[in-house]
Amino acid sequence: MEAFREIRKNVMKETSNQQVPWESTSLIDPFTFSGTSPSSTLVNSPAPTEERPIIQYGKLEITTQITGSLYVDGSYLKQVFANTVFTLNDLTQGGHTIKISGDETVEKNVNINTNQTTYLSIEKKRRETPGTPCPGVPTFTDPRDGQVYPTVQIGKQCWMQKNMNNKITNSWCYENKLSNCETYGRLYNWEAALRLCPEGWHLPNDEDWSTLTNYLGGDGIAGGELKEKGINHWLYPNTEATNISGFSAIPGGNRDGYGVFNFLNKISTFWMSKEPVTGDVWFVNMAYGRSDVYTGKNSKTYARSVRCLRN
Repeated sequence: MEAFREIRKNVMKETSNQQVPWESTSLIDPFTFSGTSPSSTLVNSPAPTEERPIIQYGKLEITTQITGSLYVDGSYLKQVFANTVFTLNDLTQGGHTIKISGDETVEKNVNINTNQTTYLSIEKKRRETPGTPCPGVPTFTDPRDGQVYPTVQIGKQCWMQKNMNNKITNSWCYENKLSNCETYGRLYNWEAALRLCPEGWHLPNDEDWSTLTNYLGGDGIAGGELKEKGINHWLYPNTEATNISGFSAIPGGNRDGYGVFNFLNKISTFWMSKEPVTGDVWFVNMAYGRSDVYTGKNSKTYARSVRCLRN
């Protein structure tokens, strides 16, 4: 109150008592302060500032079946690999374009919500028709016995479309029946499989099989895309079999090291050329009740089917 009295006193003095602050009837003309009271300070109000918008962020978890370059809104971010899950943190709220470009390109739009994790799946494009014969090599005739093998192009790989049926030492027909060789091909122990494929072709290694399954969307679904459709050769239910790859895997079973034949119509099993660290060697399997491709190891004395891959 003392400060107000000082201001009032100064105003009255400056206006010869014509204006008395805080008595509205005395305000006959506008007035201004020519100074300030010793006991008071006039403080200017701060200028209004522009209110800045608050930026909101969220997370994006991506599952990809594709190996390639990752782009976010047209800008390259990093390399990603098939069958992996990764998270992009601090994406701004709103719409974004996600693209992965590798053997094929898939682009998707996604909306990010504040303080939440959004989930996105980048999948291989599904072909509507089976694989086609290899360019320039629709069939291959084995010069050793004249047998003809159709071929199939899957991605950048050229595969034989039938199991090998060349009769060499340490190979067998299932249950020693020639009709089974004609349908399913022969079963070879690992040493025989290594020398089996004709010139210009080879026994696939683990990287070859990984290239194949990754192209088809990963181990988890590739079995269905490699298996022959239906139950003409496979037991029911032949889970998820589509054969969209054209590989046409059929279940020739195996022969164990004691000469016992097993799993006809149940599994399609192939040797890999990967050299063993221990005594056992690697193989690849597909089964009538599964949609995946899975691997295992056992003795070289087992006998399995062989598919050859063009060099």
